[in-house]
Amino acid sequence: SRYSDQNYVRNNALVGNVWFLNGVPGGKLSDNCMVGHDGTHVMSNVLLVENHGWALGLADRDVRLGWDTPNENATLVDNTIVGLTIFQQEWTGIAMSGNTFVGEVQGVDLADYPDNSYLDEPPEQNLVVVRPNRFEPGRAHIIVYNWEGLDSVVVELAHIVPVGAAYEIRNAQNPFAEPVLEGTFGGGEVSLPMTGLEPALPIGDPEAIPLGQRTGRDFNVFLLRAAVCD
Repeated sequence: SRYSDQNYVRNNALVGNVWFLNGVPGGKLSDNCMVGHDGTHVMSNVLLVENHGWALGLADRDVRLGWDTPNENATLVDNTIVGLTIFQQEWTGIAMSGNTFVGEVQGVDLADYPDNSYLDEPPEQNLVVVRPNRFEPGRAHIIVYNWEGLDSVVVELAHIVPVGAAYEIRNAQNPFAEPVLEGTFGGGEVSLPMTGLEPALPIGDPEAIPLGQRTGRDFNVFLLRAAVCD
């Protein structure tokens, strides 16, 4: 979110989002999540909860909160942020708990926020998050931080898909391509590929997303849909 100097930035709630490689199709990497104001009005009541961010490198900007003016309060709870996090300009109140920051956090004294994890390098074990859709049974996003560098990752779906239900899983970066996995759910786990997943490209521009600016097997997001009766 970014607003002109004619507007206020208040009561922004970002909940349950996934962000990565913002700006790549346009040829310029930018902040994946930026909530700021380039005018004279303060920001207040910014809320980030249960979001998942990923940047190409730990020195690349993932989240930036604030812009040119002093700001009031922001709250971050249970987010996973990979890359650089910046609190720009002064803030009169920040609350943070349950977050995992993989990469540097600038603009705050981390000793004031001990109820978070601060990592200088990626963990050794993968993080796989299955986030159900609250409005559609059988639908979920699957977020995979593939820190182990595996060619395929096992995901548990029994809590979302009933045994015997038809299901399909698609690459969120290319949802109109063929499913990466489909069939009748037999229970337990499924194995998702982390290689061979191509992003959708603008028509007529096959180089819009260079190979060096793709998630590759390091990070991928999938869309699960299953035939589930209410």
